[in-house]
Amino acid sequence: MAATSTDAVKEIVLEANKQVVQQHYEISLLQPSLINICQPWLNGYNGQFGMTGAQGPQLLYAFAARFWVDQNLKKSMGH
Repeated sequence: MAATSTDAVKEIVLEANKQVVQQHYEISLLQPSLINICQPWLNGYNGQFGMTGAQGPQLLYAFAARFWVDQNLKKSMGH
């Protein structure tokens, strides 16, 4: 609030950001609660939330047009 120029504001913000970075410590003890897996021949799927697991397929409509099946790979794997 006491800064009188843009350069002064930039310097204050830079110093504040440095202090935050230096003082920020975090140890995450969280464990993954959901693992997404799919067949190797399903292309276009990148683990979109809500597609598998306890949530079920409620978001399938949002992503289904981006999925495709590699039929050659599927056949080569015996499926």
